[in-house]
Amino acid sequence: MTMYEFRSPQANTLNRDSDLDSGIISHEYCHGLSRRLTGGASNSNCLNGDQEAGEGWSDLCSLFVTASATDTRDTPRGLGVYVLYQTPDGRGIRPSVYTTNMDINNFTYGQIADRNLLTIPHGVGFVWATANWEVYWNMVDRYGFDPDLYKGNGGNNRYFQLMVDGLKLQKCNPTFLDARNAIIQADIINNRGANVCLIWKGFAKRGMGINANDGGDIRTTDVTEDFNVPPECLNPTNAPSTSPSMQPSSLPTQPPSRPPSKQPSSLPTQPPSSSPTQPPSSSPSQQPTTAPTASKSGKLGKVQKVFD
Repeated sequence: MTMYEFRSPQANTLNRDSDLDSGIISHEYCHGLSRRLTGGASNSNCLNGDQEAGEGWSDLCSLFVTASATDTRDTPRGLGVYVLYQTPDGRGIRPSVYTTNMDINNFTYGQIADRNLLTIPHGVGFVWATANWEVYWNMVDRYGFDPDLYKGNGGNNRYFQLMVDGLKLQKCNPTFLDARNAIIQADIINNRGANVCLIWKGFAKRGMGINANDGGDIRTTDVTEDFNVPPECLNPTNAPSTSPSMQPSSLPTQPPSRPPSKQPSSLPTQPPSSSPTQPPSSSPSQQPTTAPTASKSGKLGKVQKVFD
């Protein structure tokens, strides 16, 4: 991992070393996590294409490890603000700050096709992370925030566990909707689908709803967005969390046998490949495909290099 020094915008001011920016460090390390887990342990070449979300997963790792108990869903979170000499609420190097406030960050799935607006892979990955940030906050709103990143049981810990387990479950070269489906599947396995509606609502808010279309391939950004959730999520009080219409078409209608009281931990305490939630990577029945009802299923010089 090559890190860079950033020049000060003002004379007689010290340059800033990206090694001292915890957001950059965690972002870069998470590339190793997403590449090693996606597509199975023996394949580290499964995130290639215009619709790949690798930069988004790395941004999410950065947001997760630098989150604070005083943050709210409207708190603006920028990436790379230290090395760019910005305040903590600065935009950083992404098209917008991360926030669930649509008046500040209104990016949605359908915009990934606009090359004048979003670059590949960083701008496109930013949209993936933005949708997941909605899911993260839905989980935090329900379960609270736990500052213990290793043994905590807050919504932030639970979300991150689902994100990591989704990486293990998704197929090689997943589209955004494939990756969404894997996170839903992870919740069915881990929690018997207790959070499926929270997940659907988060993704649907950013255009990855139940009728979204991913274009059928990771190599395309010709997608169709949709903002609808499964009918059961409109009135989830009495709806079974594993109802077939709430699951992507290839997901099992029942979760694997698991004690109901078992809750996901925050960060895996064993290497990811030993997680009890990881099915055999070659099992076709465990691999979500695309949306259930769809027909198919700013570079800134050295900053760009640091965030590759």
